[in-house]
Amino acid sequence: NITCNNFEISKSRFCYKKYNAKPTLHSVNFEDLQIFDIDFIARNIVNNDDTITFNLKNLSFKEKSGFIVNKFSSKVLINDNNIKLNNLKIHTANSSIIANYLYFKYNDFECFNDFVNEINIDAKLFQSDINFSDIAYFSEDLYGLNLKLTFTGLLKGKVNDFKAKKVEILFGNSTKIKGNFNITGLPDINETFMFLDFKRLVTNKSDIEKIQIPPFDKNEHIKLSSNFTTKNSLEKYSSWNSMFRELK
Repeated sequence: NITCNNFEISKSRFCYKKYNAKPTLHSVNFEDLQIFDIDFIARNIVNNDDTITFNLKNLSFKEKSGFIVNKFSSKVLINDNNIKLNNLKIHTANSSIIANYLYFKYNDFECFNDFVNEINIDAKLFQSDINFSDIAYFSEDLYGLNLKLTFTGLLKGKVNDFKAKKVEILFGNSTKIKGNFNITGLPDINETFMFLDFKRLVTNKSDIEKIQIPPFDKNEHIKLSSNFTTKNSLEKYSSWNSMFRELK
């Protein structure tokens, strides 16, 4: 066993580039990482066989893609097949995420090169402010999406096929959603299907017309017809395609 009571790094830099790395235009490229302004403080580090645990007091950094983490704290466990983050707090340039836990399960670390399809996620999020401009750093298809919402709930699955339970979402000036849903097909918006079980849905025309439609970098929004009513219009949609065809 290897133990360390206190470990700190200040104003450091980390670079990793895989031979023949595939380029990305706007997202974090896990095959070509350039991370700088790294500040890292960890306590009670224990390395036992293939598992390392520590109390992450703070991690902040910037990545060449533009992704910024201002503060990251958690109780951490890492091994060959799991990353477990408990009592998690993440503050980026645009989002604040607070979670009871966030777990990543994978076959090996190479799976992070295909995060959307290969990484299993299990999370319990407390009320968190999420901006999809941050999520877009991990999916090129979401580039240009500037959707802000407050999210509480349970998440389980991979990005391309996940379930959300006991969800509460606040959006815009008036939108409130409570319920469960399954989403499959991400990040390809045109092939994404949503299975919705709303316990409560309150929204209005103004909030809906703030939602962008793909491709998001064109900054086009849903346009509703003058006779649109929210009372009976949203629960029937099973895919992004059917929603956009009728709403825009």
